[in-house]
Amino acid sequence: MIDLSHTPYFLFGCGHRPKYLCLPGGLWAVASGRFVVEFAPGSLSVDPPAYTVTAADLSGNEIHAFEDATGLWLDRGRGKEPLSVGSVNLPAFEGHRHRDRLRILHHEILTNIDDGLPLPNFLVYRKP
Repeated sequence: MIDLSHTPYFLFGCGHRPKYLCLPGGLWAVASGRFVVEFAPGSLSVDPPAYTVTAADLSGNEIHAFEDATGLWLDRGRGKEPLSVGSVNLPAFEGHRHRDRLRILHHEILTNIDDGLPLPNFLVYRKP
């Protein structure tokens, strides 16, 4: 198992979308257990309230992975390409004093829905 205690990471895959784990080594597709793209060491930057990660690929090119209400996207500098699509409700919580925290918590809840069932952590639990 990967020790994530001091490692920056981010989970993608709200609701019914396929799940992806973004680690310093790259963007990992949970279902296949394979990296979709590998990152250069030390290049990962995570912006949880924006549902975005930025990194450099092994050639040094900047990559952005981000999730929005319409899908999960990968931008390698040539325009965004879909990793998965499908509508989910991602409120902006504009004007709320805890806007960023609410966005992070809401996203965490949605990424832990697997086959329509809410899980405490989809990587660990199989039953809601």
